[in-house]
Amino acid sequence: MDFKLPGILLTGASGFVGRNFIEAAEGKFRLFCIARRSQRIAGIAVNNNIRWTQIDIGNFSNIEEVAQSINNHGGVDYILHLAGYYDFTMNNVPEYHNTNVTGTRNILELAKLLEIKRFLFASSLAACKFTTAGNLIDELTPSDAEFPYAKSKHICEELMKEYSKQFPCTVIRFAAVYSDWCEYPPLYMFLETWLSRKWNSKILGGKGESSITYIHINDLNKLFFRIIEKTNTLPGICTYIASPRGTISHNELFKTATKFYFGKIIKPIRVPKFLAFPGGIIRYYLGKILGKPPFECPWMMKYIDKKLCVDATYTYRTLSWRTTQRYDVLRRLLFLIEKKKNHQIEWRIRNEAALSRIAQRPNIIGYNMLVELRETIVNKMLTYVLSKENKFRFINYQKIEKNLLKWCITFIYQLIATTIKSKDRQLMQNYLQIITYRRFLEGFNVEEIITFLQTLVNIINSSLLSRAELKDMKQEIYDFITISMQLTIDEIEDYFEFLETQSPESLPDLKKLPSLINDEDIKRIIRQLEDTFYDVQEFHLDADYAEDNEIIDN
Repeated sequence: MDFKLPGILLTGASGFVGRNFIEAAEGKFRLFCIARRSQRIAGIAVNNNIRWTQIDIGNFSNIEEVAQSINNHGGVDYILHLAGYYDFTMNNVPEYHNTNVTGTRNILELAKLLEIKRFLFASSLAACKFTTAGNLIDELTPSDAEFPYAKSKHICEELMKEYSKQFPCTVIRFAAVYSDWCEYPPLYMFLETWLSRKWNSKILGGKGESSITYIHINDLNKLFFRIIEKTNTLPGICTYIASPRGTISHNELFKTATKFYFGKIIKPIRVPKFLAFPGGIIRYYLGKILGKPPFECPWMMKYIDKKLCVDATYTYRTLSWRTTQRYDVLRRLLFLIEKKKNHQIEWRIRNEAALSRIAQRPNIIGYNMLVELRETIVNKMLTYVLSKENKFRFINYQKIEKNLLKWCITFIYQLIATTIKSKDRQLMQNYLQIITYRRFLEGFNVEEIITFLQTLVNIINSSLLSRAELKDMKQEIYDFITISMQLTIDEIEDYFEFLETQSPESLPDLKKLPSLINDEDIKRIIRQLEDTFYDVQEFHLDADYAEDNEIIDN
């Protein structure tokens, strides 16, 4: 990492806003990213100034360890807390409290262990009640909406006030954030309907005056940077609004979108609220019975013709920032529609991903359980391999010094755990191929190696499935562990067969390979795998070396 750059801890790094911030921050900051998805799955390119970890911030038992890992890599100056849960059902699911409230408190507690200059918290204009005639939402408006997501944001805003006594805190209330690919689910669904041949493509509820504000992701990133730039001049606790002034109605969106798409203005059919309200509810429950509920939920009917009007004058004046005219949503619709027309597959993939909300990620639950059970399982495997009954089954493994054998088992175990966490099967395959080459030169046969790996997998599986909290994860355990290892074993068999056909002089020099022959070497790599914040390049260092030397994929 470039330690001359300021450091930022970024939560929600694999989300829409997080991913775009990482791209915008390249070359400006060192980034410590927290997410539920791996860097590879999130589509974040490898970068020397990015260190990544997969943590469920709602179940954050190792705060001290995380702080130590950050400080070991230069520390951070700022925390940008984007992680949060929401869906469009309006159900009061536990995740609102676990992730939004408990998770935020956990990150604030972490901040106490880091010498930060400012904590930036992502709130939402949706946490405020819709405006009445003549009223506008500004920075002093209370976050007083009554639905579960809004309540969770209100609690978090109060937490900012509490913790601002220890370090500066900034609340940023977002408008609806979108990109040139859309990626804001309601707007995506509007466009998919209005620009189609569906029976309801021309229908607008009520007078078509339902309205909110929209902010382009590029403008939002500029606001983040401006707050960081001016942090020394800002008060210890402050609230800013990430939004243009005014509001944008469905009428305006419909008129502009249809004009850009069809080349002419389409006249909408406005259904009076007294008909749209019950009609929307009937349509939803009918769709639910048929197994295809529409995106529009019953609660949305309550907001027909309501407006969320914004006045962000204080934010503009204080930060010398404002939204960019060319990123106005009505003007930018031209870019969205161009993407929809000419890049249909990517358009759908990006927006369908934005629609999906996953409260719990089984891979993180499984990884945490494996960490907890590691010592027990490793010792069980060690005892089994060294038992007298397995003298001939593991004849070569029993020749390895006991402490070194234990670290070898621990290393493979940690590879399996990290593979589960990151969903990166290539990591395990690469390292085990290097080990296979060493075992080949040491006189092991392929059957003994495979039996060893299968035995470890069987012990892991039985240990995990015996835990009550994992009783519903049988399929995930099979996918993450059994399938991953079977794919690796098949490659090991192919590789072993290849090695047996080669002359000794044609094989790479063992001395030039990454050293995995003593416990200190193995401990070093295990520490890399265990490090809370890891570097993807560091993860694949040894495997890449092997690939360069034609050890892998011959």
